[in-house]
Amino acid sequence: MEPLAHSRNFPTIPPNAPAEPGPDSLYVATLPPFRAAGNGTTDDTKPIQQALDQAGRDGGGTVFLPAGMYRVNGHLKVPPGVELRGIHDTPVYGFFARTVLLAYVEGDRGRMEGQPFITLEGRKDAPGKILGAGVRGLSIYYPEQSVRDIVPYPG
Repeated sequence: MEPLAHSRNFPTIPPNAPAEPGPDSLYVATLPPFRAAGNGTTDDTKPIQQALDQAGRDGGGTVFLPAGMYRVNGHLKVPPGVELRGIHDTPVYGFFARTVLLAYVEGDRGRMEGQPFITLEGRKDAPGKILGAGVRGLSIYYPEQSVRDIVPYPG
């Protein structure tokens, strides 16, 4: 197929990053050495944070949480260059396999001020270059929240 005549003048722009994480930049939080349970009862705060911290120390990557219910009793920090990712690339509806963080952070219920459940950290590497962090493909659920008596949480 012949390119359009006017498209020959456009420069080729290389991508900034690979479309998918390489094997050295993917951290599955349920596998050793992290071993998050994802069963809804075990506190998975420590293994998830360890995976996030390891990805940050290694220069960035994706921390993947397979389908499951991950009880989190503390706050999470996503380091610069790291993405915390669940299984969904579309909005989550219904009762099917999904990645859910169950937020049980003591002292957060009823408070608007304070540390957010998840903090995305960034840093400025060079003039004009900012390295960010991200979260996608998961749901956050506050099991202690009631639709009859909605209370704030830090955010």
